[in-house]
Amino acid sequence: MTLEEALSDPIYAHADAYVRANGVSWLHRWTRTDGRPIRWEPDPPQWISDLNDAR
Repeated sequence: MTLEEALSDPIYAHADAYVRANGVSWLHRWTRTDGRPIRWEPDPPQWISDLNDAR
């Protein structure tokens, strides 16, 4: 597939009105632009946070 073919996908014409200090995925941006609430990823289990803090 060429770049031109890939960019011809209609999703690239989707409006993007998400403006914030931090970047998020395009799925989050399009969801917010469509007026739907963003469902953020769940927090990791405590044992994962503990292992990360111990590093």
